[in-house]
Amino acid sequence: MEEYNSKEDIQNELKQFGSYLVFLWTYQDLKVLKDSLPLSEIDIDDIVRIRVFDKDKELHIWRNGKSLNGRVRDDSKLKFIPNDQVLLGSVKEKVDELIS
Repeated sequence: MEEYNSKEDIQNELKQFGSYLVFLWTYQDLKVLKDSLPLSEIDIDDIVRIRVFDKDKELHIWRNGKSLNGRVRDDSKLKFIPNDQVLLGSVKEKVDELIS
């Protein structure tokens, strides 16, 4: 588990991702974005959770009190059984808009 103390820490982590999908939760909103994370437009204290996915990796950052903690998981190094995931509601609608 890593601690992310600045927007630059998060941006540096994103450099290892190819084309990616972002779920950004703030206290005000949920954004689903493709290939961008506009941190310059967001106060870091408003971030609740960030999940970034590319073909092989996931970045998961979450608020823990006043700090942001997170981890990167590289699925290309894991053996797993394929499984469908279910997205419902407004999250599914936002993802469908981006990938269609």
